[in-house]
Amino acid sequence: MTMILIVDDDIVVTSIIETIFSSLGYPTKTVPSIAQAKEYLFQDPNNLPTAAICDLNLHNESGLDFMMYMKLTFPNLPFVLMSAETESQRAKQYPISPDAFLPKPFTVESIEALLSSLGIPRTE
Repeated sequence: MTMILIVDDDIVVTSIIETIFSSLGYPTKTVPSIAQAKEYLFQDPNNLPTAAICDLNLHNESGLDFMMYMKLTFPNLPFVLMSAETESQRAKQYPISPDAFLPKPFTVESIEALLSSLGIPRTE
C-alpha cells in the first residue's frame, strides 16, 4: 500500500500537506521529529512507507542528517528534502543527495508533479 512518511515540526505545514496528499490519493503518516520517524520505521520493518519527505530545518535536528540515515538504511526508499530555502548549499556538501527537493511554499501541482516524477502510485 502506498503511504508517504512526512517529517516536519510545523503543525500548520503538516496539516496542509496531509490535506493536499489526501486529496491527490496519497495517504500519509506525519511525525514532528526524526526520533519519532525512526521509531515509526522500526515498528514494522515489513510495512515501510513508499517514500519519505523531511523538512531541512527541524527544531534541534537536521533533515540532512536524516537523509544520510535514510539513504544508508533504506537505499531504495525515495527521499525528498523540503525547505523554504532554495536547494541548499549545505545539501550539496553531503556525499548523498535527496531523490528530489520540494521547495516551500508548495502547490498542489508541485506535489503532484513530484510524486509522479518519483513513480509513486496513488491509493484509490
